[in-house]
Amino acid sequence: MIINNINDDKPSSERRSVRLISSKNIKVFQQLIANMTWMTLYYCENVNEAYEIFASKINLCFNASFPIVRLSPKCARDKMCYIKH
Repeated sequence: MIINNINDDKPSSERRSVRLISSKNIKVFQQLIANMTWMTLYYCENVNEAYEIFASKINLCFNASFPIVRLSPKCARDKMCYIKH
């Protein structure tokens, strides 16, 4: 007798990580950007340094607004390859 394991749930360490981009999170991102202090960027004389400041501020807001989470077992099981023509 052969019994197949019907439960295909992977442990959380094997599930994919995704960023949740929702309208709520987009509003949080917009608020963080709007409240960011940009004076250090305005007074920076070195273009490369100004870009680094800008990129780090944007990344900080992005990572805070759109955290990386593991897919739930249900979503991890769903097929993501649906293409509509």
